[in-house]
Amino acid sequence: MLPIFSCTLELLKDTFHDLSAVIPVAPNQNVVNCVRNIVGRWSNPVVLIPGESLEATYNAFDASMVALGTSGTTILQLQLARLPCVVAYRASLLTEWIIQLRTKLSYISLPNILLDSEVLPEALFSACTPRQLALLIRQLAQNENLRERQAMAAEKVFNILSPPRKDLSSAFFQGFKPPQLLQKLRTPTPSMIAAVTVLNSIKWQ
Repeated sequence: MLPIFSCTLELLKDTFHDLSAVIPVAPNQNVVNCVRNIVGRWSNPVVLIPGESLEATYNAFDASMVALGTSGTTILQLQLARLPCVVAYRASLLTEWIIQLRTKLSYISLPNILLDSEVLPEALFSACTPRQLALLIRQLAQNENLRERQAMAAEKVFNILSPPRKDLSSAFFQGFKPPQLLQKLRTPTPSMIAAVTVLNSIKWQ
C-alpha cells in the first residue's frame, strides 16, 4: 500500500502545502528498515513512530487532522483516538476476485460493518487509486461535518464492542455460537472481536 499512499500524498501537495505524514511502524527492525528505505524517497516529510510506543502513536494521532489506513484493527485504533480516516484496501487480482466471490459484506472495515453504514469512506480493490484516495481525504479534511460524523460513530462502535460483561454473550454473540476458544477468553482481543463480527455479519446475509 505504501506506493499507493505515496502517490496519494503527491496529489494532495497542491491542496495542503505544509502536508507531512506520520507512520506508526511495527516493532520489527526489518520492517522499520524497509519502510524507512521506501519513505526516504518520498518528497513529503515523513515521521516514523515506533510501534511499541502507544503513547507516541496516540500523540501522533492527536496531532493529525485525518488519517489514511488499511482495513484492520488499525481502523479501530483510529476510531479510539477519534481521528477521522479513510479506509483503503488492495490485494492481488486473484485475492480480490475470491473475496468478492465468497462474501456478501457491503463494507470491509469493522466500524462500517457494525453500523451497517459507510460512515468511514472506503476505497477498495480497483477503486483504491491515488486519485480516489486524494479525493476522499480532501472531502474529509475540508468538511467538519464529516469529521464530526465519524467521531459520533466511534462512540456508537465502542458502545457495541464494550457491552456489560454479563451481557457479552447474549448481546454481542446473539444468534451466533462463537468458537470454544473465544468463549473461554475473559477479554477477547480486537482481532478476535473483528473476526466474530465479520462471521456473524456473513451468517445473516
